[in-house]
Amino acid sequence: PRRLLIVNSAVKSSKDPRIEKILCLISQLLPDHCEASATAAELADDLDRVIAGLNVLVEKTSVSGDYVHNTVQSDKRTEEALRESVERYRTLVETISHGVEDVDISGTILYANSAHHKQYEYPEGELIGKSILDLSPSDAERESLREYLEFLVNKQPPPTVYAAQQRTRTGKIIDVEVAWNYRRDAKGRLIGFTSVITDVTERKQAEERWSQQLAELSRSNEMLKEKDRLLQG
Repeated sequence: PRRLLIVNSAVKSSKDPRIEKILCLISQLLPDHCEASATAAELADDLDRVIAGLNVLVEKTSVSGDYVHNTVQSDKRTEEALRESVERYRTLVETISHGVEDVDISGTILYANSAHHKQYEYPEGELIGKSILDLSPSDAERESLREYLEFLVNKQPPPTVYAAQQRTRTGKIIDVEVAWNYRRDAKGRLIGFTSVITDVTERKQAEERWSQQLAELSRSNEMLKEKDRLLQG
């Protein structure tokens, strides 16, 4: 995965209120502080500009043991710069065509961008508070997703993209690919997941049509070969 931002452990443990303000704002932008899924490549280029600004701010904070020397001249300017970065990130998330959601460790949706609501045919805001389990198209798939979520919480394996089928508000079944990563608090404790959801329904349908056409072509070719053998015999 792409390394976006590293916060020194001494900075994270600092009681300096100025540093705590900075970390609070960073947690709004990147709750897990450290990594973002490399599979969510659609976000990477635009996020680079935001992260570059944050890295400059982190570099301006020098650490010696437990004592933190903040070299930023103006706390207010620093806070405003971080707030602007948060707003730029929020604007990016709200304008991309992929669904973006935050869920807690039980699967309850805490945030979903506009594209995610459109994917599942829900009015703006109505996905908030729902469980991702309720979007499963069958009881069997709901149970499978519940077990997978439980496995992630308990074992915390490296994030990998997974494919699934989901049910929209109108009952339509869609195929999705989910790229996700862990969300952690300032102490590194798991608090949930952030996911980028891509609707691949049309792509899968096109692939199935192509496979059917290839199969038909193969059958036709075999029939022609058989006819040639009969004629030659």
